[in-house]
Amino acid sequence: MAFREAWAEGVISATPVIFGQEDRDLTPAECEAMGYAYIVTNPTDDLASLIELQGSGQLSLFRNDRVSKALRNFVLLRSRARDAGDGIARSLVDLANKYPQMIRIVTPSPGPAISAVFQCDLDAMRADQAFLNNFQTTQNSYISHVGNNVRVTESLAELHAILDDVLGIVHEEGPTP
Repeated sequence: MAFREAWAEGVISATPVIFGQEDRDLTPAECEAMGYAYIVTNPTDDLASLIELQGSGQLSLFRNDRVSKALRNFVLLRSRARDAGDGIARSLVDLANKYPQMIRIVTPSPGPAISAVFQCDLDAMRADQAFLNNFQTTQNSYISHVGNNVRVTESLAELHAILDDVLGIVHEEGPTP
């Protein structure tokens, strides 16, 4: 999620530059963000125990209101994020592949790690209306995707903290983040 949040920040800060509202060059981080702002996978939020409880219809077994409320909130947020994810994935554009003359990979990733270096042609971007349209759509969708993931992750952390509190569990590393 840290990569995705950084890429979302990069496309946000690149927007006024690309649309000519700021007179400066794109930063390497902004160019990288445009190269990767099509990656929309969800964090791992499937919980085996939750799947079992849902499948057996036993979510109502929880008698603690705080646990029940946090669990319902998590399940609802996760469901909404997954539903939105389908539409988001369809609206995103892999800008580097669609506009290789504007976003070039100059140093490829040496392996499975995400570490390619991109080079952006700002003048070409500003002059191409199709690119501007696709960039804006991708930016809006990507920011929505990252926001959904943040909300689901925060909800899961809240559920974890409530369960720890109710069950009296204290982790060695401190409270749940």
